[in-house]
Amino acid sequence: MFHSEANNTCGELGFDLAENILDFGDVTPKIPDKEGMLEAVQPIIKKMMSEQRLRSLSLGGDHSITYPLCKAVREQIGRPFTIVHFDAHPDIYPLFDNNLSSHASPFARICEEPDLCTKLISIGIRTATQEQRQQIQKYGVEVIEARHFPAHGSDVGRRLRELIQDDSLVYISFDMDALDPSAAPGVSHQEPGGLSTRQAIDAIHAIPGIIIGADLVELNPDLDCQLMTSRVASKIMKEIASVIVRSNM
Repeated sequence: MFHSEANNTCGELGFDLAENILDFGDVTPKIPDKEGMLEAVQPIIKKMMSEQRLRSLSLGGDHSITYPLCKAVREQIGRPFTIVHFDAHPDIYPLFDNNLSSHASPFARICEEPDLCTKLISIGIRTATQEQRQQIQKYGVEVIEARHFPAHGSDVGRRLRELIQDDSLVYISFDMDALDPSAAPGVSHQEPGGLSTRQAIDAIHAIPGIIIGADLVELNPDLDCQLMTSRVASKIMKEIASVIVRSNM
């Protein structure tokens, strides 16, 4: 996904990602719930992180995949970590549509386990119900709302450096609807007023710490326009991969 006639395999930070990425294939759960997803991803993450000493970078699915991914990563590294979460929505409902494993609830499940996540930082939020705001307060989530985002990412970078130490372990979760629909129309839950692609990339580049894993979720090709969102997703993945390489050198 990082190379085509229009693009090469180098990110903005100068790393040739063709030299740094292995594809472990697709994962399909037998049962599409959190237990089924955890059972499906655990052996892949173990092979990736413990046997080959690599970092996890996952693409696809809705945001419900983030909880089992973080659980699997936690099992391999042996201690909790900070999560930097890009999204239009907090995705922290205690229960949504009577489903504990909903795409609207992964960060509730994560925050319920203090030995999984030490700090949750949500960037780009621009719609949250009262119930979600109560959850944010309950779990002490650090929120950088889209309306407070500067024209460039420098202020966000300073805030991230205040919240994350250079030796902190960090997981990145990027929901494509963090971006404004004008840049990424191919998502299931469009929310106008989002981040530009440039703002998102600048914020990704500014994340300090040691990046131990990441995911990119909620791309819906059926709603895309001339592959616009897919191309942006490829770019975002390339820059996330670049900061993983940089932080683990």
